Amino acid sequence: MLKDGNGGQLESLNAANRRGGRESGATEARPAERAEKAAAGSDDGVTLSLTRLRWTTVFEIPASSVLPKGRKGLSRDVILAARSVPHRLGCYCWASTANVLYCGSFSRDYSNPQFQCNFEGRIHQYFCTHRREEGTAKNTNARVFDRLNHTLKTGVSIALQVFSFEDLRCNNEVITFGAYERDSSLVRAVEHVLIWMYKRRGQCVWNEEG
Repeated sequence: MLKDGNGGQLESLNAANRRGGRESGATEARPAERAEKAAAGSDDGVTLSLTRLRWTTVFEIPASSVLPKGRKGLSRDVILAARSVPHRLGCYCWASTANVLYCGSFSRDYSNPQFQCNFEGRIHQYFCTHRREEGTAKNTNARVFDRLNHTLKTGVSIALQVFSFEDLRCNNEVITFGAYERDSSLVRAVEHVLIWMYKRRGQCVWNEEG
């Protein structure tokens, strides 16, 4: 379970502010004002919890394999495997047996006659859309593509995995997986929580590269 560790501090600060307001002669909010604030939601803190996190393997790339640039060979097999993922939007990772190497999201619409789903469109970018101009930093696609091939050469297999969960709660609201996969802002929020969580474990090392 992942929770905002600042909740107690925020509560204490807000309580102190309220006490200071009364001592300085501030008037107490009328019932209608309190109801309006309650309807708008509280700013006292945010609690986010995810239960029963699951990573499902979409495709496992054998150790010592070589991934060609473009939609061909083994790279094409990985791209086509992404078609099996039914989620409209979501999070994914590249992982070895021991570690999550990179965590990302497919949080935009990749509508194109070439792609059967958004996940296929995102994975296609890793093999086909690279920026390598001299004097310019590689884009994420090129950088991860290079790391994939380098790691495979060391005798490590790599799996493309997609993320799911049983239950997501934000404060007192239960958010279903169906609602999550339709909300790009929420998907990106979960992506950042996952990256933070795995970095604390010494993983997601490819996310740290610039």
